[in-house]
Amino acid sequence: MNPYSERLKSIRDDLDETQRSMSRRFNLGENTWQSYELHGKLPKGETLVELARLGYDINWLLTGRGAMKVTPTEEATASPLNDALIADAIDFVERWLSENGCHLAPRLKGRIVSALYTLGIDEAGGDRPRLNTAAARQLIWFALQTERQEKPS
Repeated sequence: MNPYSERLKSIRDDLDETQRSMSRRFNLGENTWQSYELHGKLPKGETLVELARLGYDINWLLTGRGAMKVTPTEEATASPLNDALIADAIDFVERWLSENGCHLAPRLKGRIVSALYTLGIDEAGGDRPRLNTAAARQLIWFALQTERQEKPS
């Protein structure tokens, strides 16, 4: 079981739900949550946003660092998750990989999305954060090169 699978199962267990009921809860296809747990695929942005609204730490889901749930004190002091930016980052990475016939390991995709999210927030200053598509393309290209070099011949 990969790390995403384990963390998604932990969330489901915490909510005392079945895989099927999780799919229904998040308006997904009947067996989508089961697929997330079996294959370690990250949920789409809308589901991640809903998980964050339920108090789950998306940073923990992506990296395994920190606690599974955001404590009320952290929630009050943490800057709110920008739903649109994280959804844009996930959508861009998934779409680009699909259009170019490429595949990246879920952990690497998560790192790219996290980096794009941070970059969007940092570049925004006080304005509305936006996805930097040029940086996104470069990060994906770099990740593909890195993954190819790390694979045994």
